[in-house]
Amino acid sequence: MDTRYMGLSPEKGFEKIKELIDKIDNYNGVFTFLWHNTSFYIPEWKNWEWVYEDTIKYVKNKRFEFI
Repeated sequence: MDTRYMGLSPEKGFEKIKELIDKIDNYNGVFTFLWHNTSFYIPEWKNWEWVYEDTIKYVKNKRFEFI
């Protein structure tokens, strides 16, 4: 696991993302989601694809506005 990226598993990473989204939601803040498209082509990030998809689903279920 690359230490530059907190060394989290995809599952732990998604939990962290959800915690941040929930905090943003509690304060009526703005969630900006940047996911580098190159990560879809790098074998080390292959197991993270579902995190991208589930993050989008999570914010949609929270009724965040997409712009």
